[in-house]
Amino acid sequence: MRWRHTDENTAPGSVRRRLPGLDLVRFAAALGIMLYHYSFLLWRAPIYPVGVQMIADHPVRFPELDAYVWWGWIGVEIFFVISGFVIALSAQGRGAERFFRARLLRLAPALWFFATLALLVSLAYSPASPAQSFIIWLRSLVLFPRGVWIDPVYWTLTVEAAFYGFILLLLLFRRLHLLEIISYLWAAAALLFWGACLLDSAELLDGAGLLDGAGLASPQLSELLAHMRHAHFYKVLLLTTGPYFLTGLGLFFIYQNGWSRARLALIATAMLAGNIGLYFEAGETLAQHGDKGWPPLVCLVWTA
Repeated sequence: MRWRHTDENTAPGSVRRRLPGLDLVRFAAALGIMLYHYSFLLWRAPIYPVGVQMIADHPVRFPELDAYVWWGWIGVEIFFVISGFVIALSAQGRGAERFFRARLLRLAPALWFFATLALLVSLAYSPASPAQSFIIWLRSLVLFPRGVWIDPVYWTLTVEAAFYGFILLLLLFRRLHLLEIISYLWAAAALLFWGACLLDSAELLDGAGLLDGAGLASPQLSELLAHMRHAHFYKVLLLTTGPYFLTGLGLFFIYQNGWSRARLALIATAMLAGNIGLYFEAGETLAQHGDKGWPPLVCLVWTA
């Protein structure tokens, strides 16, 4: 993959230095996600109510692989980090129209092809009505921010699209230079949210020997925090998913402008918030499937 970047001092079409490390990280993340879906999740998760997953059967199971693949979903958050870096890089020296066209041409063909392929499979084999299949197919084509989609994994693309939209708005209003300042405020908000979730989690803190008794928040606040942790709306709002993009943005600021204490603090804040979120998700993944595992493993993999 080559990253193109133009500005006042760079001729259009010039090629920025190749970053092969990103391709290696992408491959590892994609492999982890694939193993997680086909060796763990597919035969454990409830069948999606409509769409291509309705035809999924589970004749082959791999329980012996559970200990090695249950955490493969971390590849999604790794992709979010890469997007934070790459999308900020691709926006440099571009207007809103060029940025939008470049993102559309990069994402749309594959999105539309595989969504249509999933539609054909769904029409041929799914018990869902053709009308249901067509409706969720259309929702998938435009990455409608709220499900249901032709395939449940499209939730990740709606989050990516929300981040693209955020960068696009900055370009439209010619405020991309404010991205770093916004990132500091965004990281503080994310850490405040995840810190509140951590303090409220009596089960998590009891397990670490840090708290005896109930959570620190009222039942109403506890319920609200739990809802925000799980609701797709707050993923698309880039609150619960924000720390991963922010980590990539922090790395971009260093790559582009050099090290500074503020940028290191941004990365540290984002990674702390992200690791709290990952710890929650890892614990819930294991609890849902009745498995034993070590949730900090997910944090260690993502941090590495």
